[in-house]
Amino acid sequence: MVELGVADAAALSDARRLSRHYPLEADELKLINRLAGSSQSFAPGQMLSRRGLRQDLLLIQSGWAIRTRDLPDGRRQIYSFLLPGDVVSFRGASRGWSNTTVTALTAVKAIDLTSSCDLNSGAGLALACVRSIEQERQFVFDQVARLGQSDAYQRLIDLLSELCGRLDAAGLKAGDLAVLPITQDIFSEALGVTAVHVRRLLQRMKTAGVLQQRRSLGLCLDAGALSEERKKVCG
Repeated sequence: MVELGVADAAALSDARRLSRHYPLEADELKLINRLAGSSQSFAPGQMLSRRGLRQDLLLIQSGWAIRTRDLPDGRRQIYSFLLPGDVVSFRGASRGWSNTTVTALTAVKAIDLTSSCDLNSGAGLALACVRSIEQERQFVFDQVARLGQSDAYQRLIDLLSELCGRLDAAGLKAGDLAVLPITQDIFSEALGVTAVHVRRLLQRMKTAGVLQQRRSLGLCLDAGALSEERKKVCG
């Protein structure tokens, strides 16, 4: 049996997360492994890409990022959250992302696939990337629906349910506990409510047994309790 080094094992995890969308060939796994050796690092608050710049194709290895629409007065609306295993794309207005900004929410490491993946090639890597991109589009549609048709608590519970499910699918949830590096201000920008209102919503979650611990940089949630609360408040 061949023993994997830490870097090789991490690259294998990256490839496995991406291959959830479409099976990758052996040479594609090797490509990701090679590219992981020169991954890019982004500090919290640093832009991965923004409107007006050459568009990249990035595979997130670790950390969280957010896709936003920035308003002239300095406010912003969060469209989606990007997690390890997600592909970040800005390739052209036809993909619909050219007027958005992607910013690191935490420290982020990402593999640059820009020159290594032709999205139109039909290869396994390309199909996996395209399906990851399309999945994010569906998350954005879900975000629009919750903002337009749900009350504030329903928005919060539905968003947290989505994120917990994604963490589980990526193998990043510890048993029934999920840790999310999201602050009250970030929830405010995602849900369209004030930070004060977010504080009240989190207190309601705590009363319901969903919120296990509040940390300075995020939340610790009971995923099982969250699922039950979602059934009650969202149907």
